[in-house]
Amino acid sequence: MASSGNLILVLHAHLPYIKHPRNPNHIEQRWFFEAVADSYLPLIDTLYKLHEKGTEYHITVSLSPTLCVMLNDDELKNGCELYLNNLIEFAGYECFRNRQRPGILRLSKRYVKKSKELLGLYTDKYRRDLISPLKQLRDEGRVTLITSAATHAFLPLLDDYPQALHAQITGGINIFSGITGIRPDGFWLPECGYSPEVERALDISGVSYTAVESHGLIFSRPFPHAGIYRPVVGSSGVMLFGRDSEVSRLVWSAESGYPADAEYRDFYEDAVSELSDEEVKRFINPDGFRVPSGIRYRKITGKEKKEIYEPRKAALKLNVHAMHFIKEVREIMVRARQVLGVAPVVTAAFDAELFGHWWYEGCGWLERVLAGISGNNQFTMGKCNHFVDSRDKFEQVIPESSSWGYGGYSQTWINPRNDWIIRYIHNATGMFIKLAEKHMNVRNRKVAEAMNVAAREILMLQTSDWGFMLNTNVSADYVKNRFLNHYERAMNIIKMIESGMIEEAFLKEIISQDGEFTETDFRWFCGD
Repeated sequence: MASSGNLILVLHAHLPYIKHPRNPNHIEQRWFFEAVADSYLPLIDTLYKLHEKGTEYHITVSLSPTLCVMLNDDELKNGCELYLNNLIEFAGYECFRNRQRPGILRLSKRYVKKSKELLGLYTDKYRRDLISPLKQLRDEGRVTLITSAATHAFLPLLDDYPQALHAQITGGINIFSGITGIRPDGFWLPECGYSPEVERALDISGVSYTAVESHGLIFSRPFPHAGIYRPVVGSSGVMLFGRDSEVSRLVWSAESGYPADAEYRDFYEDAVSELSDEEVKRFINPDGFRVPSGIRYRKITGKEKKEIYEPRKAALKLNVHAMHFIKEVREIMVRARQVLGVAPVVTAAFDAELFGHWWYEGCGWLERVLAGISGNNQFTMGKCNHFVDSRDKFEQVIPESSSWGYGGYSQTWINPRNDWIIRYIHNATGMFIKLAEKHMNVRNRKVAEAMNVAAREILMLQTSDWGFMLNTNVSADYVKNRFLNHYERAMNIIKMIESGMIEEAFLKEIISQDGEFTETDFRWFCGD
């Protein structure tokens, strides 16, 4: 049977750079440890085990530069190991606390076992290095590794500053390459944020392909004959793959997607809600903050009283949902091929953190999908760069500016809850670009170092996560303080450089507060 088409599956892994060396119990820093334990470690092990079994699959994984830096940081690696050890201790205590609750006790024991397995994977199997196994899978042809913008800026907001677009894109590629040793052909647009100006910057930086949201292609000029079911070439020559929002919604939607099934584990009802204040300080956070423990005992069930989670029933649903996904994708491909006369390309892209963290069973679903596709010849798992090699055969269009945010454009990052940050970003970015061009050929060591630290602060200022979290009111006080701190630092360094009075102690203090991010080069802001 001839293949019905190609499925390109993309997972984008990203967290904002958060490191607070002076406060190892920092709440927001804990996000990284949770993501490693819940998503990154299980995901990598799932892909690795499939390869060990001889499963033929291919998947594209995007690692943001900020995440690469954190995964490569020795202090944060120590924090991950400590987090996993603490999780084992807490799960053991939960067995004691729930000794008179048989149904809950069974789950507590499962958490002890799982936590120990995670620690073993992290320290023994992968030796605290989660990038190397992905590189090995890349070498084996199972994974394509790409990256994203330096600090995950929502790039269309920088359209008026081509030098800043260049800094985010070229800087991101350089940071990723410096850590992985890989020069990626592809690039993930943060938040799927596309504009013609962004594409031009991608082309200048040597990017061959990226993904755009479905309506970005549907509203292209001229309309692409294959819609979203064949890649196109944009106005600057970058190959663009249209993310199929309908296929993605099967997996992503919290209301109608697979993760919403009543048998899956509930994300919100955490064991921490049952603990006393003293228990919270002992096992969760020494300062007494009731942050999620990661141990949860209830399934989604409904909005009323939730039933005890049953792993066996959840596993049965995984089989059903994996088969349903494969069937839906194949039916889409068959219909599209009948209309187009050529094999369609379906692009499904997700945040990697969906699998394991937001959707507890997600890694199990992915394992079944990849194994199921490998076990039949109905369609194949494609690689973007295979199409890039024959780009002359594809239509050239001018896509619409778009994103995968609410409303499909920029509303998530420009609204009354967060639009105040944009004038700060534009003001500091514009000032620094002029300064970077003035000092492009500087030879004074102090000035060059100060420029590089200022560039780091400008890049941090542009992080898309700040606007997103202000919009959703998640850690809003932290975000506001963090954002304004980066702005004030950048402006102070700019004034130092302009005055010729550089305070090296001030620059060192910045590093001591946030830790070494990476070797930032202010000359990234000199390109266009």
